[in-house]
Amino acid sequence: MMRFAFASIIAVSLLGAQSSLSQTPARTLARPQAEFPEPFTEISSLRELRDGRVIVVDGRELTVKVIDFRTGLATTIGRTGDGPGEYRWPGKLYVLPGDSTVLQDQSAGRLMIIGPDAKPGGFFDPNRAEGDSIVARARRFFPRASDARGNIYGELQPIKVGAGGVLELSDHSAIERFNVATRQRDTVALWPLRKDANARMMNGYVITQPRRTAFPAWEQWAVAPDGRVAFVFPDPYRVNFVGADRSVKENPPITYEKVRVDDAVKKWHREERERPQMVMRGSRDGGSRMEMMKMPYTEPSEWPEFLPPYVGQVIFGSDNLLWIPRTTVPGKPPTYDIVDGQGKVFERLELPPRTKLVGFGAKSLYVVRLDEDDLQYLQRHPLPTTGRP
Repeated sequence: MMRFAFASIIAVSLLGAQSSLSQTPARTLARPQAEFPEPFTEISSLRELRDGRVIVVDGRELTVKVIDFRTGLATTIGRTGDGPGEYRWPGKLYVLPGDSTVLQDQSAGRLMIIGPDAKPGGFFDPNRAEGDSIVARARRFFPRASDARGNIYGELQPIKVGAGGVLELSDHSAIERFNVATRQRDTVALWPLRKDANARMMNGYVITQPRRTAFPAWEQWAVAPDGRVAFVFPDPYRVNFVGADRSVKENPPITYEKVRVDDAVKKWHREERERPQMVMRGSRDGGSRMEMMKMPYTEPSEWPEFLPPYVGQVIFGSDNLLWIPRTTVPGKPPTYDIVDGQGKVFERLELPPRTKLVGFGAKSLYVVRLDEDDLQYLQRHPLPTTGRP
C-alpha cells in the first residue's frame, strides 16, 4: 500500500497563523455521524444525492459506486470498457439538475450522465461539435468544476487568433461555462497564464514546462455552488472573486505565519517523493490501467526559504465558503482556512490526524479516515455552522 502522503493529501497550518484569528484557535471537527464499513483505495470524487446516498469514484481502482450509509451497501455503477454504460478512467463528478450527475471519463474525453436512480445513461462530448481542426483543438473544453445549477466549467488553452487567422499563444486562458441542456458555452473569466509556464504551441495544443520546485503551490480557480468564480494565489496569499462583468475584485492578502524549510522538512520531502505512486499506463488491449511505480527522485536545484501557504486543491463547500488546505511541517493534523465571499479567513477548522477532506453534501462534509494500511474509510460529518456569515 502507498503510505500516507502528507504533501499531497493533508496540507495544514499552525494554530494562530492568521493574525486576524490570533485569539480564535482552530475549531475541531465534530465526531462523524456515520462511517461506511467498506474501505476504498483512493477516493478522487464524490457526489451526494438527495436521498442521502453518495456516488463515489475510486481513482486507483477505477470504479464508480453508489453507497448507502443506512444499509452499508455499495452498488457498482457501470463497468470498465468503451461501450454503453462503460468507462476507462473515471474522473470527477459534476452536478446536474434533477439529482442527475455527470461522470468524466478522462481517457476518452467524454461525459457520462448518471440518472437520479444512480444508473448509467448516455454519453456526450462537449467538444464533438467543434471537430478536430487546429482551431477546434485550440478551443477544446477541459471540464474542471460545476455549480448547483448544473453548469460545467472548464478552462480553454491560452491561445488567441492573431493576424491572418494564425493561432498564437496568449497571456491568459478563458474559463468557460457549459450548459449541458443547451450545449452552449460562454466565457465567465480570464485566467492568467503562469509566469514560469515556458509555454509553446504544437499542432493546436499548448505544452507547458513550469520550473520544478520542491513545494509547488499553484495558482488555482474554483467555482462556488452559486456560480461565483474564485482565484486563489499563494504569493501573496489571497483570494479574489470574479464579478458578473468578468472583472476581478482584488482582496487584501491573507497574513499567515511562515514555516521555514529546515533539514527536517527537506528529509520529509525526500521520503515522500521516494514512495511508490499511482500512475496511468497504457495496456495491450488499447485501454489503460493504474499501476504503483516508484518514481526516480531528483534533488531540487534550490530549496525555498519557506513553505507556501497551501499545497493541495482548494474546494468550495455547499454553503459557498472556500476551504483552503494549509501547509505546515508533517505530523500536524489537517487544518483548513475557511474563506468568505470577501476573501477573508473568518474561521479555521482542524480535522483529526490521518484524515482528509474529500467533498461536501447539502448539510454534510465528507472525510476519509486512513487505517494502518492506508485504506480509506468514508465518514459523514455535519457541516459546521457556528460563525457562518
